[in-house]
Amino acid sequence: MTYSELPEEFKAADKLIIIEPSGHYDWDWIVDFKTYYDGKSSPHSTVRNNLDHAINLLTNDVDYTFSICEMAYLQAYLNDEPNQASVIEGFGDRFSISGGGMTSAENLLCHGETFIRNYLAGRLFALNAIKVSDVPSLWIPDDFGQDAQLPIVLRAMGYEGAAFWRIPGSNEKSGINYRKSTSPGAVLDRNIDFSFQAADGSAVQAHWIWKGYCEGNNIYVGPSVPPNYSMIDTIILDYASASPAPYMFVTIDCDFNDPNQFSGIVQNVKDWNTNKAPSANIYALVAPFNFYQNLVKTYAQSNPLKVFSGPLNPYYSGCYATHPDLKLLHYSATRLLLACETFERVGALNITHGWDEGAKTRQEIEDTWNLLIPSSHHDYITGTAVDSPPYVPVYSGEQLPRLFDSLTAAVNIRNKLMDNITSKLTYTTEGPMAVFNPLSMQRTNEVVFPPDVVYPPEMPSPIKQTQSASVNQALFTASVPGMGYNTVVPGPSNLNPVQLTYSPGGGYSLTNSLLTAYFDTDGNLTFLRDETTKKNVLKDNEIGNKIVFYEDSGNMYRFGNEILMDETSPLQPMVFKPAAHATTLDSIMMDTGDPLFMSLNVATTYSFNKSNPVTYQTKYSMVAGEPLLRMTLVGAAPESYTDEKGVTIGFSVMACFPLFSEIATLTHGTAYHWDENSPRDFYDSTAWNKNQDKITFEATHGFILPKNSDSITLAGIYHASTPAWGIDPHGALIGCVLRNAHGSIGNAAARQGIDTEVHTVSYALRIPSGLDAADTSHPLQESLRYNNPLVGIPVPSTADDSAPASASLASSLTSNAVITAAKAGSIDPTKLILRVYQPTNSPLKVDVLLSSIIRTFKYSVASTNALELATDPNTSVTVNNNGISVDTNYALSTAAISITPEQ
Repeated sequence: MTYSELPEEFKAADKLIIIEPSGHYDWDWIVDFKTYYDGKSSPHSTVRNNLDHAINLLTNDVDYTFSICEMAYLQAYLNDEPNQASVIEGFGDRFSISGGGMTSAENLLCHGETFIRNYLAGRLFALNAIKVSDVPSLWIPDDFGQDAQLPIVLRAMGYEGAAFWRIPGSNEKSGINYRKSTSPGAVLDRNIDFSFQAADGSAVQAHWIWKGYCEGNNIYVGPSVPPNYSMIDTIILDYASASPAPYMFVTIDCDFNDPNQFSGIVQNVKDWNTNKAPSANIYALVAPFNFYQNLVKTYAQSNPLKVFSGPLNPYYSGCYATHPDLKLLHYSATRLLLACETFERVGALNITHGWDEGAKTRQEIEDTWNLLIPSSHHDYITGTAVDSPPYVPVYSGEQLPRLFDSLTAAVNIRNKLMDNITSKLTYTTEGPMAVFNPLSMQRTNEVVFPPDVVYPPEMPSPIKQTQSASVNQALFTASVPGMGYNTVVPGPSNLNPVQLTYSPGGGYSLTNSLLTAYFDTDGNLTFLRDETTKKNVLKDNEIGNKIVFYEDSGNMYRFGNEILMDETSPLQPMVFKPAAHATTLDSIMMDTGDPLFMSLNVATTYSFNKSNPVTYQTKYSMVAGEPLLRMTLVGAAPESYTDEKGVTIGFSVMACFPLFSEIATLTHGTAYHWDENSPRDFYDSTAWNKNQDKITFEATHGFILPKNSDSITLAGIYHASTPAWGIDPHGALIGCVLRNAHGSIGNAAARQGIDTEVHTVSYALRIPSGLDAADTSHPLQESLRYNNPLVGIPVPSTADDSAPASASLASSLTSNAVITAAKAGSIDPTKLILRVYQPTNSPLKVDVLLSSIIRTFKYSVASTNALELATDPNTSVTVNNNGISVDTNYALSTAAISITPEQ
């Protein structure tokens, strides 16, 4: 149905209520995926039964509609009931898809490319299974906050709109009684339909489900009960002025609803329209969210919606640090799969003498993406799934094993691809090495790090030691083109070596040509000198990377300072404060085995009055020619204890960096861009100030740039998978690296997140000299280098001399642009798909250098959206002498290259 097809009385109504029966199907949470789908021990109606019931209702009532978001459950259902595919297809728009990812992905924490791949996989399934290609709106009502730059990715994927719920200051769970006029909940009050705009100008039509996704569950009272319109009356009163448009949207979307519970909703609405609507001039219609969005879109053509471009997160931020091993595995597997796709295309297009793994390898890569994609779910990557009786352990029984298998498979595929290329190179007696670079930037004088994959301590690597993981020779430097490889003979480096020295009674110094770190005799970082300015990056007489323990009575969703006293039951003051402890040095070891890479290894035990001691291994490393002090911490959060009031107190473990000037703001990477509107007062949108007593943590990606009140960048932090960073009450940079969230008070989010396992977390402190702003992509590129080391493999003596000594797939000739993904097309595998990112927040022409092999072919180019289903009207792609030019109006664009060999 379209607007023009509506009955005239609906068009003339003061308000039209759209009521949507739908399925809210978490991948996992209280139980695992399979149990939710068809398990006897599921706490809800099983998804298989729900879909049976929805299809029955759609079959028997032509006015009934049903919406689903998560394609993984529909895929499982059609695997069991393949004949139902044609039945569902026959329902047309009455069986509606919102979002259409394999799961409902979390938009703040998961890797930006995995977020895209979730929806790419889901949409390809919907296209092939039930012939649905057009899904205009994203449905993420259960995410625990919103990325202010989310419209960038949504526009790039081709979505026109989005719906979400949780924003600060919206209800009693996020401070409605504490919010200020500038909180998002207040700014958007009575403007729940608005234009959501990112920093680059990308915009989507957004709907704030301000009463929550269960709001409509009490409308229908059952067929045996006389018509009762009290709930509809209440909704009308609540919603009458909520949206600027003459429409209201109410979803029946509580977790795992059985559609049979609301089987009479169509009749209920018809009764309303007959008996109440004429006098009220408010009508109701059972229809999907996509229809509602189209109504608002039509209205907005002549009545522009309010533009909102401010921050929407955080809502729950404790989950940024809960179960850090999930983040480590998720990000590591994503990076390796991106490398797999690049090296598969490098081999296929540059190895011209018969080797092409072709469809087999691409299927292995796709299978591994499908294994990884569920980790993007909002109760998976967040670490908020339950792992206790009486149900199947979700975190330890499904989530960790699945991620571990994803990483293992990705490593094995990448190593096989590299080994296959290496076997085609030229062997000489000098002992050549093939050095591989998955990034689009040419890298010169970068140090090769084998092996390069870190597994959590609780999961020792099971991978058969291949050549790429068994090289233990001295490190060396190399020059490697973007997204390719180069054959080099290792030799002496022209870089000044790293030096690690000890002065009796004075401490240790670790230095390269760019920075010097000083440590006292207990292994504390006491001074970090930027050798360009000769200034201390840290605050004088303060310790950097100081481990600070916070007593934390929050839960796996929220830190203690995020939970308000007026929502706890019984009323209890929440605890979030530094914990006193004693420190004992256990050992310090100097690792000086390689002139290009040295480290200081410190073992320290921390003791508490009310919890058992914990011991941490901290490794400080420095690489020749690199402006970073690398840090790796291995250890566990302390065990919880019960205080004198009977409250269980957990611990959050912080790494603190007092810098040479107090921090006022943080600029940080987001899932696919960067943001400088942070941090903020938790219930407000105003900037952080040192007088507030709360720490607000941001969901950061890749890099953090702390700045003082004069907007001077004080340093940089690069990290692999440790997202929770903020400013402490003293103006120091602080990051939550470990967390044992044992809280048991609060709302439904109080399910425990106990975690006393040993984890490995890594991050690096970058000196300010030479560090450019985020809009140059310099911090992003450096963080990508930090997280994607070059890998060297010896060329075997059996190599057959059939491949070029050096090859590149593609690289950006525009310095501030990055190719973030290069892959065979998912719809048409003969196409080369390139994802291009540029951070300038302005239109930019990006020139891409293509492989010389590609340029010997006939090729054509076109823009496409990130889901490869339609052209991107905001991107123009043309052929030039070096490859292609991508005219980008926004931050994220995708190009499709069709290659035809010359005849």
